[in-house]
Amino acid sequence: MQGLKTSGKSKAQAMQTTVTSDWTRMIAPESHARLGIVETLVISLLAVAMGWLLNPDDPLMMDAPFQWVWFGPILVALRYGVLMGVVSALILAGNALVMVIFLGSTTDLPLSYFLGGLLLTLIVGEFAAVWQERNARKEEANLYLEERLTRLTRRYLLIKLSHDRLEQEMLARPGSLRSAIHDLREQELLEAQGKSTLPAAQALMGLLSQYCLVEEAALYPAQEREGQAPKLGLPVAMLGKPPLLLPGDLLLQHAIKNKVLAQVGSAKIENYQSQLIVAPLYETGYGLVGVLAVRSMPFFALNDENLQLMLVILSYYTDTATSLDMTNAVIRALPAPVDPSFAEEISRLLRVAIRTSVSSSLLIFRFTGDKKQVIPEQMMGLKRGLDLMWLSNIAGEPALFVLMPFGTKAGVQGFNLRVQGWLQSRYAATFDQLKIDPYIFTLLTLDDIEQLRLLTSGRL
Repeated sequence: MQGLKTSGKSKAQAMQTTVTSDWTRMIAPESHARLGIVETLVISLLAVAMGWLLNPDDPLMMDAPFQWVWFGPILVALRYGVLMGVVSALILAGNALVMVIFLGSTTDLPLSYFLGGLLLTLIVGEFAAVWQERNARKEEANLYLEERLTRLTRRYLLIKLSHDRLEQEMLARPGSLRSAIHDLREQELLEAQGKSTLPAAQALMGLLSQYCLVEEAALYPAQEREGQAPKLGLPVAMLGKPPLLLPGDLLLQHAIKNKVLAQVGSAKIENYQSQLIVAPLYETGYGLVGVLAVRSMPFFALNDENLQLMLVILSYYTDTATSLDMTNAVIRALPAPVDPSFAEEISRLLRVAIRTSVSSSLLIFRFTGDKKQVIPEQMMGLKRGLDLMWLSNIAGEPALFVLMPFGTKAGVQGFNLRVQGWLQSRYAATFDQLKIDPYIFTLLTLDDIEQLRLLTSGRL
């Protein structure tokens, strides 16, 4: 549920973030099609006007030591690429035609003047396009790492809250919150048929009732996710008989506008209309998925710790619900029993690869030798920082799956050499001697998942 924030953020951090974002927008504001056309015309006309103002006899500055008017197309090409740079260069050519035809200028127009300027504009535009693409890929990679850090933070918080709750309520509520979240995720995967964006909604309500003491609540799916007042559908799950959440509810408006959990008494919302709490369910790349509206819960449960626990549960639920289709495809391709976390990580990296063409790698080691029960567990000690490992089996033989986020061919070969060196130093043997078969998969399209399924089923 990326984008949800707690209202306890300090004013200093908020002010610093605002100043930084404003300064960034001033230096490089987001470009849109209409804005690009307007800026291209403005910059080009300014370059033309500068030539006429500074030197009316030679507005193209052909006799000057440097043709300053070409700064216009170059700046446009740097910002918007080759196409807009060519448009700006054509405006300068039109200026030359105006000078010759309408003003009767007798100044010669050498071909090299325009050809050199056009070539420089094309080179600058191509340079800008290449670096914009590289920057987009880096931003996508950083976004994935940020999301992964967020998920790790949520897991840490979940474990902490689960242990604290176990200490307080072990006798009354056997079972940990972590196991309950795991059961909810499995139920989501079982009920997902592509017909609803909120599967296992009633199980989620039961979990909120048990661990957050929610008495009356309803979960609404989002039909229109954009704008300050998105359209919500009918409730897909309910606790008790709460009243419907009205579009004009102040808590709903505040929650959607600020992407936070809103409760009565916070953010200067003093008037009680029909709900105590409204929590929007957001996910990166999907926007608003749904809204939880809580009508009734005990007064002593309206505390920061309980509301934070509610956010963690909703985050886990939303994170799984928005990636069910691709996760199910990955689960079907992997040998059973599948680790849901490992399958979800593959599906996330595959979605990143489809959006940005930034691939990841999956390295599989299949063991059929005499030491097949010992080597896989020892190899798990070779895990690198971002890599994920999962020990399973293929056709009854042990197999170690190594997921390498954004792993290149060079990175995979480097890891292979590292494994070979480790085997040589520990067992004085090679892959062939120990009967270890390595397989490399590049996660870039859905076809790679089909190839993985063929391998794990023994048909590849």
